[in-house]
Amino acid sequence: GSLDFRWAILYNVQRSHYQMSVKLGLLKSGEDVIADFQEMVVKEQVVGYLARYPYVVKLNKSDIPNEDEPVKVGLSFFPWMPLSKQTDIPIDPQWIVTLVDPIDEVKQSYEEKVNVLKERRKGNSSNERDQSDSGD
Repeated sequence: GSLDFRWAILYNVQRSHYQMSVKLGLLKSGEDVIADFQEMVVKEQVVGYLARYPYVVKLNKSDIPNEDEPVKVGLSFFPWMPLSKQTDIPIDPQWIVTLVDPIDEVKQSYEEKVNVLKERRKGNSSNERDQSDSGD
């Protein structure tokens, strides 16, 4: 179960057969990670998971509840590996305790965040091209 050269090969294979499957994963570390999880399969055996745009999800409760008001709950999303250039990160299957479908509100909020991030990346790459072209 260690990461090896197979990950690079499988990464490229998986990218050509892309279908979004947003799941909430509980890792052995105790982190709740939401991502577009793809199974990485060799000889009909899952050898890993590719997490696309993984985020740690934290549940925030506000204030001490009283009888007049219900408890307010909020969500916070943090990039799972914020110092990585990659947005597709392989995970050893032994580190995943379980994968489940997130509730609709969590999935929708995650997808909105990922779509904004994708748009920013598109904008940055086109801005970089514009700046390099204008240097002539």
